[in-house]
Amino acid sequence: SSANPLTLNLLRKALITLDANNAHRFNSTGENDKPGTGGYVAFVHPNVVFDIYNDPELKAALQQNSNNDKFWTGYIGSIYGIQIFQSTLAPVFAGAGSGGSNVYGTILVGQNAFGVVDVAGRGKYELIIK
Repeated sequence: SSANPLTLNLLRKALITLDANNAHRFNSTGENDKPGTGGYVAFVHPNVVFDIYNDPELKAALQQNSNNDKFWTGYIGSIYGIQIFQSTLAPVFAGAGSGGSNVYGTILVGQNAFGVVDVAGRGKYELIIK
């Protein structure tokens, strides 16, 4: 939202929160171009990308890491071990902001943060939310 845009400081807070709660970083497997290798993955809505480039600290950090070669894949860049990807599947809370503006959520995940469920119900699954 315009009142609380995504900034480098917010990404640092999210990183510290995940680390302090023992979230697992994606394992390094020697495939350096595999998403999340050695860190976390963040999914942001395309409208949040505008905020990313409006934060001078975040914009400069992403530019210094020469992330420009992967833009066509939806990959925005990597900072502090967080790989940022653009996705229209990031949550949008319509009218939830001040003055009825939309609020765009950012999803930051570590290894084993999600899985595949057998919708036919043949297996026994447990939903765990942390």
